[in-house]
Amino acid sequence: MPLDLPGHEHTVSAARLDDRNLFVRFIADYHVGTEAAAFELEASNVVNGDAVLAYLQQAQAAEEYLYVFERDGRIVVSDESGDEVELNATSVQSRLDQPNTEELSRFLSRARMLYEHEHHASSTALNRLRVVQELLHEQLRRLEVKAAAHAPGTTAGVLYAQNIQFLQRLLGETEA
Repeated sequence: MPLDLPGHEHTVSAARLDDRNLFVRFIADYHVGTEAAAFELEASNVVNGDAVLAYLQQAQAAEEYLYVFERDGRIVVSDESGDEVELNATSVQSRLDQPNTEELSRFLSRARMLYEHEHHASSTALNRLRVVQELLHEQLRRLEVKAAAHAPGTTAGVLYAQNIQFLQRLLGETEA
């Protein structure tokens, strides 16, 4: 039963067991620059259907990444920690599909949540950078006042000039 199984992680979008027939819909995690894809698996006469369904439903509730692969002629579903369940069925079919509207809605919700998180993080970082710039400007102003009281060739004058140049370089990097 060689199947064309995707080699990357998926989450469970839907799983149901009807009279020893298992249907599972996996969805690839959407990343910018990649195509969103779904993968369906249908198995007939599943001997361990209750155990497989329980495993899939637990993974779905936890939004765990799962890997689907073939081993010794059987389909295995494994999570990232190595826990796995082997599908014991008389026949298994698979097919690739496009995400449905519910899955696309979840993608958008997740993308928005990630965007909002990153926006907050960048705003916080920008505010910290502004505080650092203010501190650098204040320290630069103080050094310039002190440097004015010393002749350029003296030891103190040279040290103040070096510190001023260093702070100006730092400011230049924060303002680039």
